[in-house]
Amino acid sequence: MITFKNGKIYSYDNSSGHFRPNSKSLPKVKAALDKLYKENPNLFDKGSEWRKK
Repeated sequence: MITFKNGKIYSYDNSSGHFRPNSKSLPKVKAALDKLYKENPNLFDKGSEWRKK
């Protein structure tokens, strides 16, 4: 599940309701979001973990 705040990416986790991906998949999601952040940091909310770096 990806959480949006003010229309921007804020956080993610593997608690998506009925379908719960294995937590081992989270590093792949983080890698994809890290890449996206590098390409366009304005897609992420100022409070997201990517903005705290």
